[in-house]
Amino acid sequence: MKFSVHTVSTLKILWVLFITFIFKGHLLSQNGVPLYLSEHTKVSLLTSSPGEDLYAQFGHSAIRIKDTLSGQDLVFNYGLFDFNTPGFYVKFVRGKLPYQLGIQRFDRFLNSYIEENRQLRELEINLSENERITLIEFLSVNYLPENRAYSYDFFYDNCATRIRDILENKFQANYPDTSLVKKATFRHLLSEYVGQNSWINVGFYLILGIPSDAIATFRDEMFLPDYLEKHLKNADLKNKNLAKNKVQILFQNQPQKNDYLLLSPILIGWLLFFKGLLITLFFSSRWKNYFDKVYYSLLFLAGVLFVFMWLGTDHFVTHKNMNLLWASPLYFLFIINIISKKQELYLILFLLVTNLLIIIGWKFLPQEFHIAIVPLVFLNIVRLTDKLIKRLDPDRIIEVLKKKLMEQN
Repeated sequence: MKFSVHTVSTLKILWVLFITFIFKGHLLSQNGVPLYLSEHTKVSLLTSSPGEDLYAQFGHSAIRIKDTLSGQDLVFNYGLFDFNTPGFYVKFVRGKLPYQLGIQRFDRFLNSYIEENRQLRELEINLSENERITLIEFLSVNYLPENRAYSYDFFYDNCATRIRDILENKFQANYPDTSLVKKATFRHLLSEYVGQNSWINVGFYLILGIPSDAIATFRDEMFLPDYLEKHLKNADLKNKNLAKNKVQILFQNQPQKNDYLLLSPILIGWLLFFKGLLITLFFSSRWKNYFDKVYYSLLFLAGVLFVFMWLGTDHFVTHKNMNLLWASPLYFLFIINIISKKQELYLILFLLVTNLLIIIGWKFLPQEFHIAIVPLVFLNIVRLTDKLIKRLDPDRIIEVLKKKLMEQN
């Protein structure tokens, strides 16, 4: 039996009405996208393992809403941004790029993590039917074009903290403090994922300022997806567990072989130090000046970057960066002095003191430095001391002192 197009359309409408009303379901609209919510709807937290790309080093969190009756299975993802945003790269660097809530089909979301070989876990959230309706209504409003964008902050407003805050503010979820007795700083929490002596971690230590050395509370820890999942498992909501079931692994990634890199940051730092020391002790002034111009040009550029990330961006965690004590834009003046064959005593003394301050105050300064910068700071001290000695001309000073002693005798 063949049906007309009109008849088929009518049957589809009747089927939706049958699902919605006969089975006591709810039909909501997500900016034109229909959302079916019935007693079979499941709300869960999705958590992925870290990926290889820098932006994926700390995992990801999203909300899954699945209705087995209608077959609708969607993911609400707060970690999206638009590459077509005007001035994308400038806004990204300056911390002004808006992130936004997006909706994805679950099968596509899952496939993307399978392709990247990243584990994907699911933890069902124990919400009543009315609470599920409230959540979907909130997400629906939040997904409207005028509402979906937000000002991303790596530590305080990201894909994980958004979910934490929704459950806390909309449903009064309570997250008990299950952290270790000894709290960790934001900087140390990042190191857990990238490795203490990795090049990426050295980069974080260089670019992050004093704010990243604040102690992270158990709520703060939930900026990391793994910690959000951990605390949600122990949370409660109106005298019931917030987590309905145990964590389910939707995709188990395959372990990857680590590529061991012999040239670690610490090794490179010490090799550079000994090269500078040999040049200081055994090479002529011409070679010393050549080395200084190249080396301190790099420190000058690093200092400019630190100042820009402090004063020119909205990245709060890159402000007040004390790495400027050893990698300063003032080295530009130092290079000018080398080229012009001048030795400004006060500039040399100031730069020498700032480097000594790092060594003396290593345990007391409000910012933690990576151990890999130690050979570079020592190299600064060696080269600046050499310049200072040349500027003071000790042989001439000794000769003057001898003359004065002879005159007195």
